Amino acid sequence: MLFSERDMAALRLLCWCQYVRPEELGRLATETEVKNLMCLGLVKRHRSSGAYALTIQGRSFMAELFPGGIPDPAETYHKDAIQRRLRVARLALTAYLAGTHVFTTSIEELSVSPALFLSAITRSRGSNPWGSTRIAALARLGDLVCGVHYVCPGIGKVALTDELTAFTNQAASLRPLRRGMIFAGGSYAEVLAELEEPSPAKDTKLIPYGEAYRCLGLPVYLLSCDRTGALQLRLMGRSPTTAAVSRRQR
Repeated sequence: MLFSERDMAALRLLCWCQYVRPEELGRLATETEVKNLMCLGLVKRHRSSGAYALTIQGRSFMAELFPGGIPDPAETYHKDAIQRRLRVARLALTAYLAGTHVFTTSIEELSVSPALFLSAITRSRGSNPWGSTRIAALARLGDLVCGVHYVCPGIGKVALTDELTAFTNQAASLRPLRRGMIFAGGSYAEVLAELEEPSPAKDTKLIPYGEAYRCLGLPVYLLSCDRTGALQLRLMGRSPTTAAVSRRQR
């Protein structure tokens, strides 16, 4: 059987992210194409979340097609973990539609711009270089490398020092690139709703994203995971100093 470019893009997104919502997978492949992949036994619907996922046969097929070239993240079935994977899939899809190299398996692949590396790929196998940080990905955009966080209402608090340490350590090989942070979400309004949420001052290591946003010494770029965000990423990959929605430009 011949597979189209859309078929392969859908299969690879599922391989990298584990779970993808139907409406988002539909931006890569038609309903008929997805049904064909299901009939072939490569894709299934996850019962509790309603998301699409690869079957065991589908993962074996991808491993044969790309020997040594697909990630092997630990599978998760916990409700909260599934939601995190769904958010990462939205981020990865936005980057893919921007023409970003998303299907990476090592940070070294960020030597070429634009590219995205998902932390989930190395987060749960062997030693965990990310600890308990919330970094969803590293993004290489022109002469800029960013730690990417998914920010939405109710996302919770963050240990900023730990986040910066993990980001610095993992991006150390990407010198002399400039450093920054991307706060991504379903829309700019979603991200801003969390960042503008009042937070009482407390002497604690964990702080809300709004407080982290205000005290970070690095440039912070906001990203909407939709068509507008895809255009933003495409522009940032060409000229990151002028194309982004950054805290320093607001």
